[in-house]
Amino acid sequence: MSMQAGQAISTVGSIPGYIKGSCAWQGKDIQESPSWIVHWTPAQIAELETAADHFAKTGIALENITTESFPVATLKPFIADVLHELMQGRGFVMLRGLPIQNWSIEKAATIYMGIGRHMGSLRSSNGKGHLLGHVRDQGAKVEAGARFYQTNKKLDYHTDSADIVGLLCLQKAKEGGESFIASSMALYNEMVKRRPDLIPAMFTPYPTDRRGEVPEGR
Repeated sequence: MSMQAGQAISTVGSIPGYIKGSCAWQGKDIQESPSWIVHWTPAQIAELETAADHFAKTGIALENITTESFPVATLKPFIADVLHELMQGRGFVMLRGLPIQNWSIEKAATIYMGIGRHMGSLRSSNGKGHLLGHVRDQGAKVEAGARFYQTNKKLDYHTDSADIVGLLCLQKAKEGGESFIASSMALYNEMVKRRPDLIPAMFTPYPTDRRGEVPEGR
């Protein structure tokens, strides 16, 4: 577990105690304040589209996209603010207003990955090294080793290995498709209050099931 900078953390020995700050939110806090929803402006969308058109002309493969090949000079402060909220604030943001219906899949993917590249380095999501993964029911079976996002099964709360995980909605599902999130810091605080004897285990390495999705050599 990594502690977020800018948050108030008390410590007991070398183990953090109760964590205070916007990262330790409760569901009711989010319902009362919609400040976590941010809308793209027309000017920002235009800059993203221009950057995508520029990238398309470079001939560079999408997996090799860079901040230079996807230039968004005036958007940098906005992206920096979003990144700050992700890493040092409440830990999540919903960005709304991208005109996905007007774009091809390729253009949407370019803009999605371009935004991500301005936030950090891109990392693969499976053993094949794919940087983009489609969350949809492919008729696969978890029992046969498939990932949950390839099935119609409900996926319980979990953490992913990347520092930031993004989702881009291309089409609203006819049924299901809801996403749920929770604050790991709030959960940690509950453990501090209810079962502090379990806290040391949170800082002990433990094995996880990668379901065969480990890139070669890792």
